[in-house]
Amino acid sequence: YDWVAGSGSTLTVYATGLAGFQTCTDGMDPVDIDEDGDNDSCIHPTADIGDYVTIEPGARIHANAVIAPRAIIGDNAVIGAGSIVGRRAEVRGTLGADVVLGRAASVLQDSTVGSGSTIGYGSTIGNSDLGPNTTIGNLVSVFGSSVGDDGGLGLVVVARSTTIQSTSVDSQTVVGPDCDLDTTNIGASVRIRKEASFAFGSVVNDGARIGRDADIGSSATIVANARVGANAIVSSDSCPAGDVARGVTDSTPCP
Repeated sequence: YDWVAGSGSTLTVYATGLAGFQTCTDGMDPVDIDEDGDNDSCIHPTADIGDYVTIEPGARIHANAVIAPRAIIGDNAVIGAGSIVGRRAEVRGTLGADVVLGRAASVLQDSTVGSGSTIGYGSTIGNSDLGPNTTIGNLVSVFGSSVGDDGGLGLVVVARSTTIQSTSVDSQTVVGPDCDLDTTNIGASVRIRKEASFAFGSVVNDGARIGRDADIGSSATIVANARVGANAIVSSDSCPAGDVARGVTDSTPCP
């Protein structure tokens, strides 16, 4: 095209509407959230948006989602079909279908919550992935972690007031209340009782059972299907060959 002469090939300019944003799909309607003349978000007509909800540009809210009053749906957040976002909750990541997010809970940037999951009151999910059908209790903190099987199983239960930091938790595991997991690898089908703690670099293999108030030291390893009794201590850099009795301190060196 010759810009000076104004001749040559035909130049056609189209209004883009959703500038820099994907076309709405799945029956969602384009919406100009920030009222700048460009449609920048997608909201399904069946979504129920409460009073005083904040929706930022780039949000995608699918069919039959329910957003309770004073919730915040952040820029580029995705709310799956049939999901419920509680009062004063904040979503800046992605919720799958049929997720329930409790009051004042937060799913922050770079986080994904799998379909069918439940996040309790006041809990925070940051920079983490939760597998489908995962249950997170009240006042739980999950940061930089993977909880549940990315392959689609999930089914992890994390009870109230637990903190999970930079940790991997495999499918079908149950973590009791008031536990502390720091940079730990937890296998599948593990059961952890209340107030257990796991230090940096510890490993708990599939099927193990960890008792109440147990303390697993840094770089310690619990073998598959082992039983660690209540108030037991597994010292740092230790690798018990099997069960650890209640109240015992095990310092078996790793091979």
